[in-house]
Amino acid sequence: MRVRISSFLACIVVACSLQAQRYHVSPIQAATTEGTSDNTFPWASSSMRRYQQIHSDMPSTTMRITTLGFRQNATTSTYTGTRTIDMELSMGRGVVYDRVQLTFDKNYVAGSKAMVIARKKINISGGATVDPGPCPFDGKLEIKLDVPYTYLPSDSLVWDVIIYSNIVLGNFGALDADACPTTLVSATSFGTGCTATGQVYAMSFVASGSDNGGTLGLLFSLSNGPVSAPVLMILGTQQLDLPVTGFCTNLYTDLLLVLPMGATDATGRWFEALVAPNPGAGSLSAQAITIDVGQAGFPLAATNRRTVTIPAPNTTKVLRVTRLTNTDNVPTATKAMFFSTSSVGYGLVTRFTY
Repeated sequence: MRVRISSFLACIVVACSLQAQRYHVSPIQAATTEGTSDNTFPWASSSMRRYQQIHSDMPSTTMRITTLGFRQNATTSTYTGTRTIDMELSMGRGVVYDRVQLTFDKNYVAGSKAMVIARKKINISGGATVDPGPCPFDGKLEIKLDVPYTYLPSDSLVWDVIIYSNIVLGNFGALDADACPTTLVSATSFGTGCTATGQVYAMSFVASGSDNGGTLGLLFSLSNGPVSAPVLMILGTQQLDLPVTGFCTNLYTDLLLVLPMGATDATGRWFEALVAPNPGAGSLSAQAITIDVGQAGFPLAATNRRTVTIPAPNTTKVLRVTRLTNTDNVPTATKAMFFSTSSVGYGLVTRFTY
C-alpha cells in the first residue's frame, strides 16, 4: 500500500509540475507559424558580439521566466552539430520597441538590468527541422537561466547576451526569425561640408533607413569630423542654402528641431539612429554640426544636407520586437550597428518558459 501511495503522490507532483509550466512566444505572429526570415545571430554565429532583443508584445501577466527557447529555421536539412558558447546573459524591463537607441544600456528602464546567467560556457545542439515549418521547440536550443527573471507587465522585456566565443562542432543551421514589411527611404545630398580641424577632406553626412511595419528607423552617419567632438543634428522641413557670417559653410535646413547626438570618435566618425512611429509620407532635411574650436569665426563645423523622403507607413504586419547587435567582433561593445530592414520590427522567434 505504501508503494502505491508513493507512486500516486509522485504522479500528482509530476502532473502539477507539467501543468504549471507555461510558455509565451514572441513575436506573437510566429507562435504557431513559420517566421518570414532566418538568422545566425547570436547563437549560430562564430563571431564575438553583444546582442539585444526587445519584446513589446509580452502578456499582461507577471511571468517568472526560467528558460529562453529557440527553433531551427524550416528546412529539409538535418543539423546534428553542437555549439559551445562562452557567454553571459542579462534581462530587464525595457523601452518600447519603436523607441530604441543604439546604445545598448539605454534600452533598459533605469535600474532594471539583472544578470541571469553569469559568464560560463553552455552547450546547444541542432534542433529538429521540418519543411514547411514551423520547426518545434524541442529543447536542444534552450538557454536555461541560472537566476529566474520576474517580468512585470508594465514594460517591454529585454534580453541581452554577451558572447566571448562560440565554437561549432558539426553542422548547425540558422534559427527562425520573423520580420515586418519594410519600405526603404530615399535620400539626396546637397551642399558641401566644412573641412574640420585635423582633416584633409570635407565633412560628409549620410542618411538611410526604412519604414518597418509603421515604425520609421533612420540611420545617420558622419565622417571626417573633428576628433571627439559633440554632435548636434538639425532636423527641418525646409531645404535652405543660407550663408551665415562667420560660419564655415551654409545653413542648409531650418531649425525645426536640434538634437544633441553624442560625439565623434577618435577618427572623427559618428553614427546614430532615430527610431519613432512613422508620421506619414513626407520629407525631412538634416544637417549635422560639431564643435570645432580650430575653425575661424564660429567654433563650429557643419556637414552637407541630407533630405530623406519618407514612405507611407505599412501596418499590414506590425511586429513589436526589435533586435540590436554589433558587428565588429567586440563582445563588450556598448553600441550596436543599425540595419535598415532587420533591426526594428525584427527578431529571433523566442519562447519564454515561466
